[in-house]
Amino acid sequence: MKNNYQIKDISENEINAVHLMCNDELGDDYITENFLKDSISNNNQIVRVAITDDKEVIGFSIATIYSEKELNDYLSDKRCDELILPDLTNKKIGITKIVVIKDQFKKKGIGIDLLNDSLQLIEENNVAIMLGFAWKSKEGVNAKRILERNGFDELIEVKKFWNDESLKENYSCPDCGNPPCVCSAIVFIKNFV
Repeated sequence: MKNNYQIKDISENEINAVHLMCNDELGDDYITENFLKDSISNNNQIVRVAITDDKEVIGFSIATIYSEKELNDYLSDKRCDELILPDLTNKKIGITKIVVIKDQFKKKGIGIDLLNDSLQLIEENNVAIMLGFAWKSKEGVNAKRILERNGFDELIEVKKFWNDESLKENYSCPDCGNPPCVCSAIVFIKNFV
């Protein structure tokens, strides 16, 4: 399948397709079209798409580069009180937030390619660590294998990880339905230093 798609930065042309795919896989408006539009000009937001030769979006990934303060702000409504990280003073932190593949293209290596692509771009920005948050749904931990294959170690399970954020942002969860989302996240870490 590798020869039939490329991975590139998201453009205006792919925003609607990515938004619809995200709604199908992660719940309505978990990621908004405005977020995707803003990410095009935000150097700390890495939104990559896997697109076929026919211009069909078959997958996407979102990663972000944070300072220590920005990471603390991001985690403030995520119930991560028990998360213990190394000293990150004056260091950059990468977070792989989402890797989504259309159902008919799953298990073809596209998710691994998107994650590897994000990791390479994150590493080029001299981050100290990379965090991954894997959704623990009724079906299991969605990204566990892909993260572990890419050198991430499991740190901790955070119960009701999206609870406060889902209420604040009013997005639905594929498992829980309307807010609040009571799903857990498994936090993974990869050290670069």
